[in-house]
Amino acid sequence: MKNSILAYIYYRMYRFQIAVGNGSVAVPMASLLMIFMLYINTASIIVSLLALIEVAISSELLTYAFIIIGAVIILAVYALSIHNKNYKFIIKRFKNEDTTTDKKGNMFVVIYIIFSIAFMGLSFYLILAKNNNML
Repeated sequence: MKNSILAYIYYRMYRFQIAVGNGSVAVPMASLLMIFMLYINTASIIVSLLALIEVAISSELLTYAFIIIGAVIILAVYALSIHNKNYKFIIKRFKNEDTTTDKKGNMFVVIYIIFSIAFMGLSFYLILAKNNNML
């Protein structure tokens, strides 16, 4: 994760935590935000696909699938950011950004978060449309 887009998003979320006065808990909070955003995106993709294709999946199976996906995301974010203190490498890599790059990075993460929330809304709409036989 040290050289990926996820690393950059992690760094931006870390910097956001510092900016709002949560510097003492910035590392775990950035990890929790990453987990939350990745889970929202993954769940939205799955829900959207299920709304668009005709597949009969029990709610029990879907619940277990979402639990497993959540566990995998938690383990992945832990392994890629907290384990072996990888967050230190991520922070060190992006720490010396110039002001222009810093502003672009902030804008990128804001757009990422807005897109994630909008995509979640779209997936809810697709499920609603499917349940009302509008698809």
